[in-house]
Amino acid sequence: MTGLNHGLTGGLIALTVNPVVALPLALVSHFILDIVPHYGIDQKERDKSMFWKIFSTLDVLMIAGLAVFTVVSGYFGDFTPLIVACAFLATSPDYYWVIEVIKNRSFKLDKHRNRFMKWHAKIQKYEFKKGIYIELCYTLFLLWLIFFVLT
Repeated sequence: MTGLNHGLTGGLIALTVNPVVALPLALVSHFILDIVPHYGIDQKERDKSMFWKIFSTLDVLMIAGLAVFTVVSGYFGDFTPLIVACAFLATSPDYYWVIEVIKNRSFKLDKHRNRFMKWHAKIQKYEFKKGIYIELCYTLFLLWLIFFVLT
């Protein structure tokens, strides 16, 4: 699942769930979303695909942009700290991948260093190119809920 969808899901959880439960639920939501069919391409193709590079970069920039908007705009009022915390937790399991890409200058992430990361990669067995349509629909649905229904 894209980082944007993980972060938006964390934000939705912050807006709809008791704050005591919201933080751990945001973290758990990451792994639930990674089990759902979503966009992805084969590890071997990632360094060759310009679309993958641009898509991944835009994903990170959109997450950062939404975080800055949330904090600077004050749009969510008192919920802002909880939204940012939940979005951070919902995306945090993927930070390992981002660090590895930057460190190795490669999107090939098939050499996992620990059991947790092996497990995390293994649960994402439903990644496929046309999963981008699932991701897009989910993104639009989340944005609609967050900005037009709940606020």
